[in-house]
Amino acid sequence: MKFLFIGQGYPGVELSDAGSGIGTYLREMCLGLTGRGHECHVVVWKRAERIHLRQGYGGQMAHGASTFAKAPADKWRMEEEEPNAQHSTLNSQRSSAELKGQRSEVRSQRPESRIEHPVSSIEYPVSCPCTMPSASAAMRHAPCALPLEAHQLSMDGVTIHLLAHSYWPVIEKFAPDSRDIHNLRMLVRQLNTRHGFDWIEIESEEGIALGIQKDFPDKTVLRIHTTLAQMVQYKDVPRSWTVDRRLAREIRSFRAAKRVVTHSRLHAEELGRLFPFLAHVVVVPHGVDFSSSSLAEQQRHDRSAIYPSFLIIGSADRRKGFDRIRPVIDAYAAKHGACRVVIVSECAEQTKAVFGLVPPWPLNVQVEWRERISTESLAQEYRQASALLHLARYESFGLPLIEAAAFGVPVVTTPVGIALELMTGDLQRYLVDGDNAETVAETLAVAVGDTVPIGAALRKRYEDSHTRDCMVQNYLHVLVAEEV
Repeated sequence: MKFLFIGQGYPGVELSDAGSGIGTYLREMCLGLTGRGHECHVVVWKRAERIHLRQGYGGQMAHGASTFAKAPADKWRMEEEEPNAQHSTLNSQRSSAELKGQRSEVRSQRPESRIEHPVSSIEYPVSCPCTMPSASAAMRHAPCALPLEAHQLSMDGVTIHLLAHSYWPVIEKFAPDSRDIHNLRMLVRQLNTRHGFDWIEIESEEGIALGIQKDFPDKTVLRIHTTLAQMVQYKDVPRSWTVDRRLAREIRSFRAAKRVVTHSRLHAEELGRLFPFLAHVVVVPHGVDFSSSSLAEQQRHDRSAIYPSFLIIGSADRRKGFDRIRPVIDAYAAKHGACRVVIVSECAEQTKAVFGLVPPWPLNVQVEWRERISTESLAQEYRQASALLHLARYESFGLPLIEAAAFGVPVVTTPVGIALELMTGDLQRYLVDGDNAETVAETLAVAVGDTVPIGAALRKRYEDSHTRDCMVQNYLHVLVAEEV
């Protein structure tokens, strides 16, 4: 079968973010499917850029549709812009004197939840009049006469298509992300014409792929991760007119979905409570794969260091419980002494200060930050960890939990996402209230003293339910059932 996945990012793409947990899921699913002989394509977003143009160098496309045609090198300057998780738009500014009378500026703008997952590499110049705001409804629905100049790359047998964010300065005041929505829809139409996909899976992204659901209703699967509605609640995203429009678009996407998949029973129940109109939600848990050599090395590793090492992984925000970390560190140090804390996250200094994750630290406490680390480096952190600490307020799944299980690392976690299914039986005592720092610290101390049996139990549960092969097998079973 031929599959197309539409997401935010993909691990290992040059100049791109890994796409967070969604990117990891896409990689694992695609590698599993291609390993079984299926064909996989992935559309992801290019990292945001600002493009500065000297006045008068706008291009002109066929049929009169204007575009920014590529000019000589001395007429262009493209500057990469790092995403800032603290803002809903990428808004680095240049002085007005520099810009006045010389340049016009085009900014890519993205919703809050997409700011964290910029993607990259090759740009798709849109060369079709049906994407322009003046296009008629019939023109937009018709096949594109001029195809997108689609650049692509291949990684481990998976074809990656990279689409640049773009922006209509006036229209998007009333219709947020409208040009991204049109460009994505046109690209998917063309890719489907070229490849004839059997299934198209959309990773829920605030309804930005709603047009694709309408174009291909009989072969589209909507996989719902943490929704914007939940982000507003758990991350304290400020309500605004733009956020409300995106919330409404997300609901329209959910209403249009004929097939809905998610990855934990807890999240499926929450989706049913928040969106009772949703179609039947099927649970296909995530899975990950690690080489046998890495696991063998992990099993030889001696974790009996002078002091324990606690691993924390996630985006630095309230939903992931980063405001709960410092009280736990202080409580553990006060009662149990020295420890090492490794935080794998991209976090601005200002955000660290807001969450209290700055010196001075308690005596003999060592806190280390890891940003943009490789898969090999992350595996090394798992091998050195005495326990994974996960204090999230909400997760649709929680990939670090099964990654830790794969390495036989004890897990101390709040009861979110897959935790309630993973931490059953004797492991239930390692489910904690993230707001009770003293209890969390005491549970960490118990886990450190009981590393081997906890790790063995978690490793067994990973092997039984959360390998890549388990995920792919369950997914294909669901699709076959749909066809019948």
